[in-house]
Amino acid sequence: AIRVARMAAEAGMSVIPHMSGAGVGYVDVLHFASCTPNIGAFHEYKGGLAKTGPWYDPPLRVKNGAINVPTGPGLGITDDADILRDAKPVRLELK
Repeated sequence: AIRVARMAAEAGMSVIPHMSGAGVGYVDVLHFASCTPNIGAFHEYKGGLAKTGPWYDPPLRVKNGAINVPTGPGLGITDDADILRDAKPVRLELK
């Protein structure tokens, strides 16, 4: 993604990240957006804060139209061990 963003910057273009669904993927996209100078102005965040709250800490907070970027090790979040323990694998059989 960073390489594509750099190619876009060289061409004078912005990039607009997208992540379907909700959850931890938003934190990954948030870090990408925070370090990409040519990020577009219209990144959507439609997951809703209620969906992110119980999965990890700290929760994302929107203030004045901006979201905080977690600053701890890795992605800056700690997963909720109870939710991970109860998670079921998703399997898809292709026919």
